[in-house]
Amino acid sequence: MADDEGSNQMMQEQEEQRMADDLNSTACISNVDNSTDADRCISPIQIESSNDGFLIFDLEDAKILRSCHRMVGTAIGTSPSTPAQNDTLTLPLLLFAEQVAVLLEYGYARLVRLLSTHPTDKDRNLYEHYLTQQKAQVAETLHKARIEEQLQMAEKIAKGRLAKKLKVKSSSAGATSKSLKVSDAEVSAISVTEEDIEAVRRELRLTKPPVLADDAVPVETCLTTSPLFSPDYDHIDVFDFPRTPQQRIRFTVFRDLWRKGYYLTPGVKFGCDFLVYPGDPLKFHATCMAICVKSDESLTPVELAGYSRVATQVKKTVLICSVAPDSDAPYYVSLNWWKG
Repeated sequence: MADDEGSNQMMQEQEEQRMADDLNSTACISNVDNSTDADRCISPIQIESSNDGFLIFDLEDAKILRSCHRMVGTAIGTSPSTPAQNDTLTLPLLLFAEQVAVLLEYGYARLVRLLSTHPTDKDRNLYEHYLTQQKAQVAETLHKARIEEQLQMAEKIAKGRLAKKLKVKSSSAGATSKSLKVSDAEVSAISVTEEDIEAVRRELRLTKPPVLADDAVPVETCLTTSPLFSPDYDHIDVFDFPRTPQQRIRFTVFRDLWRKGYYLTPGVKFGCDFLVYPGDPLKFHATCMAICVKSDESLTPVELAGYSRVATQVKKTVLICSVAPDSDAPYYVSLNWWKG
């Protein structure tokens, strides 16, 4: 690199232009899939603010966030059916502040806060009633499925009963239970009438559903709306973000790359601010590690070497991002490990 200031500025401008061309060339052409309903995408999604976190609980809102707005949240909820594991996580989705700020800026979301998190006596009674109904419904469903399965085997059940009865009748008084066991061959050799089969069917239909244990509480694995009550929310009209110079840089960089069609996720695992994906992270690997720095901040050779070494190991490009104090347009410098 040349030492004089003019050459340095020229190379920086060339690098910025190259990076801009690269971003535009791989950006998504459309923000919405052809299969996505445009009206559904326009409807604002609801983001709940809780303890300085931003959460999406509704499944449809989570779908809209990803398919329409090209944003990916972090699943932090466990499945109600297996709450003691953390291998497979589900709703709610956790968003970071830059995502929320962009969604609010474009009118794609509304930010709310739950007014009360403590259940009332009425809520508890509704919950108990809901659990009782759920247990009864599940018991009835299981019973019907079991009866249907047994009805298909009514003939075999009738043959088995008759074979057992005949074997007991022909056996001695001191016969053991093992000797009275009926084999499949003996069952197949028995002939029964249609009346015998229908009698078994009538008996099966009259059986009552089982009573579930108190701890056998059925729950829905993906509950998008509360079946118990409608919570009261307070709408947050002013979202105070960004508040610091560093937050302003992160927000401006995130918004600019998002506008260019990229998906961005937190980059803390790689020691950067964002991971930049050319498409949905379910289909693509991240291509860049975005590192946000102040325009007057200097990076030491050791820091640059560290970033480059990490990026090389994970097959990504280091993207140094900065924003001037008097500008909303970020500029970028990309770094690749040079092998001489």
